Amino acid sequence: MASNKEEQSFFTHHEQNPDKDETVVARATSPEADAPVQPAFTYWDWQFIVLFLSTSLCFYAGFLGTSPCWNLSLFYLPTQFVSSAAVKWTTPTIFFCQSFSCFLCGRLSDLVGRRWVLLSGSVISFVGFLVAGRASTGSTLVGGIALIGIGSGVQIMSPWLVLAELVPIKHRFVVTGLSMALFAPLLAMFPAIGKSSPPKNTEALVENTGDGWRWCYSINAIFSFVSLVGLFISYHPPTYQQIHEHLAAKDELHKKDWPGLVTLTLSAGFLTYVLLWGRTVYPWRSPQIITLITISGLVLVLYLAYQFFRGNDHAALPAYLIRNRTSLTQITLASMTSLLLWFYQQGTAISFQSIYNRTGMGAAWDISSWSAGLTGGIVAATISLARPRHVKWHIVASTILCMVFLATFPSFAPKRHRTALACWALTGIGQGYVMVITYVTGPLTAHPRDLGLVTGLVSGIRGLGFALFESLFAAIYLPRFQSKTIEFVSENALKAGLPPSSLPALLQALSVAQATGDTSSLFSVPGINFFALEGALAGVTEAGTNAWRFVLLISLVYGLPMMYLSFRSPNLDVYLSSEVPVRLNRPSFVANPTLLGRKRNKESTASRVEA
Repeated sequence: MASNKEEQSFFTHHEQNPDKDETVVARATSPEADAPVQPAFTYWDWQFIVLFLSTSLCFYAGFLGTSPCWNLSLFYLPTQFVSSAAVKWTTPTIFFCQSFSCFLCGRLSDLVGRRWVLLSGSVISFVGFLVAGRASTGSTLVGGIALIGIGSGVQIMSPWLVLAELVPIKHRFVVTGLSMALFAPLLAMFPAIGKSSPPKNTEALVENTGDGWRWCYSINAIFSFVSLVGLFISYHPPTYQQIHEHLAAKDELHKKDWPGLVTLTLSAGFLTYVLLWGRTVYPWRSPQIITLITISGLVLVLYLAYQFFRGNDHAALPAYLIRNRTSLTQITLASMTSLLLWFYQQGTAISFQSIYNRTGMGAAWDISSWSAGLTGGIVAATISLARPRHVKWHIVASTILCMVFLATFPSFAPKRHRTALACWALTGIGQGYVMVITYVTGPLTAHPRDLGLVTGLVSGIRGLGFALFESLFAAIYLPRFQSKTIEFVSENALKAGLPPSSLPALLQALSVAQATGDTSSLFSVPGINFFALEGALAGVTEAGTNAWRFVLLISLVYGLPMMYLSFRSPNLDVYLSSEVPVRLNRPSFVANPTLLGRKRNKESTASRVEA
């Protein structure tokens, strides 16, 4: 078992060669001196172009498949499923399965090879989208959602699992950024063509396509299938046998920490699941919630503590990732800033509904202000990092942009709609920019053999962080909104002359109107008049504004540590070089599969073979 000296030598090698910009000559894995020299890396090879397009489509299928504004079953249930007891499991299930898949499959791609892990994920997603899109019962829908979660956990990692190690290290930002931005118009417009905010629930494609609410699953099934075919044809990375041919099989078995991988995956996955149960599946004080959170949380904490104090660098979660400040900082930044992907989608819908009373397509286009900003941030990062320099300060600037404008949200007022749109767009720019950088720097600061693990950790921790945020949001926002609604509506309605005995009926009618979008019940409240109705609606808006501001003030506690971590990032330029870590095999229908190369110099060969 290798010691920590091996990891230290890896990081020292990069730090002592900050300006190294050498052209890498790829060689076969065979140790013979007369091994043939393979062609230099080129972006114009047909195999790489097909792989790039397929990977981009694969990423978008996974991203949109779990997006709250795109996957309609997460926050908008079709009428036929509303009465089903099973549908309350949809949101917890998809995020649990995705986090579980990220933790497990990210590491599996390191241990057994990436090709079949990625292809399996695309197949599972394809089947899941078909099942969910044709579901006629709530239980079938939840089953399809579970498959989508498992498959999308692999798909959403694909640019950083596949493309990152096939290009020169200093080009990882621009290549993965281009992959994310390839379908930028679709990303910028999907709230408007997908799901708008309740209560009206006007969706362009739901109302104007034959598939209705099922269209989001149909189009993602097409994306998954096309990407699956493209990946099957073009993605032929070095096989497991080619990479490890110098080591005996029994030595390799000792380096696979299966018990540790199972412990990490199950504890983190179930903690994500249980956190999302609160107020949707079981009450927070129920024994099911308390018991499972305690057990899964305790197991995860004990496992992390053991790896920190007694772990080794070949465990499922290598000890150096926990002990090394650089790796830990970049992984935390990447995962915790990217969880805002889900927060902003919910936040825009709630804020524009509760503060600005925007519903239907108007609210959908408001949400697009953030997603358009996200797209702009991705494109801006891709362009500015084409020749990366001073990477740390790119992280600092984008994190500050994202968090500072997040801090302005509590100041939103009903008469400042355009200001709110501008702030949402600017936070989206910061979010997209920082995500392009940190999703690359996280794996970059780890050992090359752990690229899949770190990529999975980033996405898995993001899911766990979202579950924690969602549980806090449900525990803080909803009770406060309900209590303030009763307070403000009662005060306004009574002032307008509504009889006190009609208050329960008015509150019940408001609850029905918010849930269904049908306001007819408001006019049947005994003693209702125009001024009382106007005051009641104003009270609901005031209550939503109050509760939302309270939540956003609490969220400032989240923004400050993120800005601190960005300043604590080290000089990341020392990791950049022209090295191409992995070369593709040619498909068997083109030529006999031959490994087109890994970097083989005197310093790196010995350490990597030993690792």
